[in-house]
This record gives sequence, structure tokens and C-alpha cells, in this order.
Amino acid sequence: MTQANLATTICRKDGYTKNIRPPEAITGKEKRANAASYGYKHSLGGDEYDHLFPAARW
Repeated sequence: MTQANLATTICRKDGYTKNIRPPEAITGKEKRANAASYGYKHSLGGDEYDHLFPAARW
């Protein structure tokens, strides 16, 4: 990615992540399994799958 191609990559009107992110049916299952592997038992509604859980939430 470069400054020259931002308009056709990240800054797309149709949304960059809508075109590259797998559906929630896949990421939701992976997120729950990943959380369980860390012993995390809280709600996952505000958490992103590709981010580590904040230590303050444990």
C-alpha cells in the first residue's frame, strides 16, 4: 500500500474491511475459541478478534 493507491485500497467508498474480512460466522467462532483458550469468560461484544484483550478486563 502506498499514498498513491490509498483511494483504491483503504479509503474505498464501499468499505475496505467489508471486502477483506471473513464473515462473522467464521470470526465469531474463532473469537470465542481464542477467548476460551485464555480463560476469558466475559462478554465478547466489545472485543475485536484481531486485538489482544486489555489486561484491565481480566
